[in-house]
Parts: sequence; structure tokens; C-alpha cells
Amino acid sequence: MQIDFGDDKSASTSEAKKSSAAPSKGAASTVKPAAVASLAAGPSSAKSSRPSTPRPDNGPKPDPAPPVDRPTTPLTSSKTKAGEAIKQTKKQKPGSARPPIPNLVLPTFEDTFYNAPRSLQPPAGVLKRTLSAVNTWLSGTPPDAARLRTAPKLGRDGRAVSSGLSPTHPSPHHDDLGLALSERAAVRLPRSWQTMNNRSKAATRGCQGMGRIVVIGIHGWFAQSWASRFMGEPTGTSVKFATEMRDAVLRHFASVQGGAMELNPEAITMIPLSVDGTVSVRVDRSFAALLSRREWVEALDQADAILFACHSQGCIVGTRILARLIEQGLVHPRRARISLLAMCGIHAGPFEHLRSTVAGSYLNYFENAAAKELFDFQRSNSDAYRHYEHALGLVLEAGVKVTLVASTDDQVVPLHSALFSSANHPSILRALYIHGPTFPRLDFLTNMLTFCVAVRNAGLSDHDLLALLSSSVAGSLYGGLGHSLCYEERGTYDLAARYLFETTHPLCEPTTRGGEESPPKLEVIPPSINTKGAASNPHLLPWSLRGILEDRAVRATFGEAIDGLIESYETWTPTTRTLRDVQYRLEPMRMIARNGGSTAKRAATPVKDGEEEDAKGAEERASDEDKKGKEGAGKKKEQSLTTTTAKGKGKAMAKSPSSSKL
Repeated sequence: MQIDFGDDKSASTSEAKKSSAAPSKGAASTVKPAAVASLAAGPSSAKSSRPSTPRPDNGPKPDPAPPVDRPTTPLTSSKTKAGEAIKQTKKQKPGSARPPIPNLVLPTFEDTFYNAPRSLQPPAGVLKRTLSAVNTWLSGTPPDAARLRTAPKLGRDGRAVSSGLSPTHPSPHHDDLGLALSERAAVRLPRSWQTMNNRSKAATRGCQGMGRIVVIGIHGWFAQSWASRFMGEPTGTSVKFATEMRDAVLRHFASVQGGAMELNPEAITMIPLSVDGTVSVRVDRSFAALLSRREWVEALDQADAILFACHSQGCIVGTRILARLIEQGLVHPRRARISLLAMCGIHAGPFEHLRSTVAGSYLNYFENAAAKELFDFQRSNSDAYRHYEHALGLVLEAGVKVTLVASTDDQVVPLHSALFSSANHPSILRALYIHGPTFPRLDFLTNMLTFCVAVRNAGLSDHDLLALLSSSVAGSLYGGLGHSLCYEERGTYDLAARYLFETTHPLCEPTTRGGEESPPKLEVIPPSINTKGAASNPHLLPWSLRGILEDRAVRATFGEAIDGLIESYETWTPTTRTLRDVQYRLEPMRMIARNGGSTAKRAATPVKDGEEEDAKGAEERASDEDKKGKEGAGKKKEQSLTTTTAKGKGKAMAKSPSSSKL
């Protein structure tokens, strides 16, 4: 399709004359006769057109037919991006258009909440079991054994003491101890209403009783000049976030029971907060702007659900604003459901290498204090970081659900910072945004990153693997757009909405147990590795990989996923030098494959009946040899101690004056 930006016929005529005088290869495809133009317009136009009189070959050609479609307008205000989009449109050939590669937000809601360990009902507390026993005695109905089982316990020998229901057909990855460890780590994680057997809320997907909803959008740091290309658009993002979150809520309500619970858009109040400056300045001015609107204050006080949508620096600002609203009693977490969506948040600061690049020099010398403050979040002892950690702890303890989304092509914030991998709390849900054109297919690296996020969502440790892999997927500082594309995907907002409505409240079981007033406190564990020097140490990555693959809780829960990772590693063909280096350092994956699958699969290999006695005999011989070895080592140790003592006494006697007299 030819793109024409003007309607000047004289220009088109002169161009046609030039093409007729000096024909070229592209002239036939650029300028069409009237008959061909009428055929291209459709059969009806071809029939209604009058027959054209023959013209000499060297005569002037008629004007080309105007284009049927106008050029697509890029969804951005940047002239540079618009020019790039127009160039790409010109390069496309007719009939070569392919459907766009979809973007992904992984793990999905179903992957997290309909698979172990969140698909298992949490063990009931003492009060719940007592009330159930009384009801059973009064009514005579049998209790729910799966619901009333106690928490998993471990014996002195480290083995799991079975307190729940054993699977009838255990999988090849079945490991009692690993499952017990996994279940203990996930005991307080929120569950879906379906898992909790709450049929009424499961049928309505948590929309029952939701009449008044408030959505708040908070933009990221406002960059100046060319820096806005990789830090974000300068204006309008707060309104966009609030609008996207409102649309996600409307889609969620419309999907319930065939639209039976469709929500009136007037029931949603949008509050976009647009203020520039440092975090403290933005918090004070945004809070003052919110209080200046009486209708906003009343909407927050009467809301049944409140959803924040924040980006980059706005994630810190939104958390502190929400903490202040809770402290001053302007929102009521025990009555309203509250969600905080943090997209590409700088929870642990931006990439370290930005300090040494041209962008770092630009930020330090030409930008304002807000840009320099971004690097303060890299230090856990800075005032900016400590204020944020305190606010996040207050918000989580009040019963707010936090959704952290990172972009795999982010050129500003590393994955471990956007996902705040050092923070542990059952109310935190993590996800990855994968840009389709940048990652046209899911390979080993994207599968590994998704696997690490799934492990964190299960309440388990990723052994700092996310922090080590963050630099390998960093987007280009000048060409990458992942930091600003994350908030364009509506699946990001849908995940936060579903997490708020379709799962249990943090102030109820299982997150808050009977007799407790609030959920557990936020636990922030600094990474065991130094992310600044991690790139120079090639041994950290394979060691971290070994740690997560040898974790018994991870193996028991994600054994099949580990097998899939091993298979995808065998077919992985990285194209860049950085990824080839990652592939080289992850070479132990091939050793696991050669040894017959994942370690979980080998550890859980069943013993045949005929081999049972041999296995027992081997265990007894091994234990006897172990005992003999320990006894021999003990005797050697005693002999060495005796010899050392004798030598010491001899030296002491030699030095003593009384011994010399004797």
C-alpha cells in the first residue's frame, strides 16, 4: 500500500510525468493507470467506470488513485518515534503483513493460584478446628478432612511427619520432605475463593458487594529533553494509568456470569495525581491536591475497593501516599479492598551502570534532584530507602495487596529491583511483562525468568538467580522501550484486578490466622551476593543455579518445570555475546540432563520390590561404614590430642626452672 501524506494533485501529476519520461522498476508499482485503480477499488467501481480511450504509450499518465487507508498514527507524541513508525510502514510490502506478536504477563493468574502450593487448602487454625469439631458433634455431619488438617511438621530426623492427605498416585517428583517444606512456606499465602470452597464469591469472582470503586494513577519520574525517551513520556501518564485500571475493573465485572454483574462506569472515581519533583515533594503536593477535592475524599471514605496504578518512581510515591491515607484514617482497609500495582518500580534503584554512562553524567549534572535521588534507593541505609521500606511495611500490615510487575526489556530498572526480590511477604504477587516483538518466542532464558518468579510467588527463595540474570536481559539504553511499554499492556492491569477480587483478604485466613490482628510484618533480606561485582565473578551464576535446583521444596513443587527447563536449554541458541556467556556459565544444566533428568526426578525414583532388600542392605552397609569412619576419625583425633598434650607438657617442663634443677 502506498502512503500519501498530501492531496496536492499537481505534485502527483508532475511525478507521473517524470515517471513516464524516465521509467524505472518501481514506476509500475507506484503509479497505476485508471483501469487498474478501479479494479483495486473493488468490483462495483470497475463495473460503473466508463471504458477508457486508448492513449499513446508516450503520453502523460493519469493521476494515481488516492490511497484507501490513511497511514496509521503512532500512539505517541514523540516525533522521533512517529518517524520510525512511518519508516517501518513504508518498508512493508503488500500482502506481507503478519499478525502482531502478542505480549505476555507471566506467570498468569491461573498458573499461580490453580497450581501447587496455592491450589492446596491451607491448614486450619486451632479455633477453626475446635468450632468444626463442635459443629460435627451437634449436626452429625463428617468434617472436611482436607480443610481441618494441621500444619506440616518435621521430625527430629528431618523427615516430614504426615499430617495431611497423601496423594493416591504420587508423581515422579513426589518428596514428602520437599512438599512439607513447600507447604510450610506457603501456609499464609492468599488463596482463590475456589480453593477456599467459598462458592458464592467464586461464582461472582469476588465482585459481590462492590458498589463504589476508586482508581488512582501516579506517573513516574518526569525526564527532560531526550532522556524522556527511555525514562517515560513527560505528560498524561497518570490519567492513562487511572483509565487503564478503570477499564480492567470494568472488564472483570463484565466477565462475571455473562455480564450479569456489569458495573456502571459512573460507580468508579478516577484520581490522577500529577506532580513533579523528589519523592517527598511529590508525596506532600499530591496529598494536598487530593485533600483539596472534597469529592475525592468522600469517594475514598465510602469506597468498597481502591486500586493504585503506579510506574517507576511513582511506585515509591504511591506507597507513601497510601501509607499516609491509612495513618490518617482516610481509607479503611478492614472494610475496603485495596490494591497497589507497581510497574517497573525502582524499589532497589536503577541499573548500576547508568552512573558510568553518558546518561548518568547527564542525570547528575543537568537534571534536577529527583533524578539523582533515584540512585539513593540502591543503598539500604539512605533516608529515601528507609522511608519507603517503612511505608511499604505499614501498607502490607494494614492488609493491602501489592502486585509487582517487571519488564524483561527494561533499560532503566533491573528485574530484581522492579520485583523487589529481597522483600518477603505473603501479600506480594510478582509477574513479568514480556514484550512480544523483543522476545518473539519463549526460549530458555524467558522460561528461566518466569520459573524464578513462580518460585518467589510460592513463598520460596530463588537463591538470588533473578539478581544475577537481570543484567543479561537489560534493554538498550538508546533503543529499548521496555520501561515505558509495560503500562501499555492491559494484561498487567487485569492481573492486579483479579488478584484483588478473586483471592482472600490479607486480614482473613490464611494470611492472618485466628487470634491475630494483622498479617505478618514485611521482611527485607538483603541479597547474599553483591550485585555490583556479580558480573565479574563467573562462578556466582552456576552456584545460584545449583542452589535453586537442589532446593528440595522447589524440586517437589516445580519438578516438571525443571525438566522443561533442561529440555529448553538443550535447544537454546542465543544470538548475543552476553547471552552466549550466560549459556556458557549455565553449562551444569547439561550435566543434569546427562544424569537422567532433574535432581527431583532422580531423588524420587521408586525402588522395585525385588530391589528393596538390596537397597536396605546397601543402606545398612553405608551406615556401618559411616559409623566405622566416624569411630576411626574419633580415635585419630584423640591420639592427636594426646600427642599434642604430651608435647605441650614436655615443652612446659623444659621451660620451667624447677624442672631444670631436678
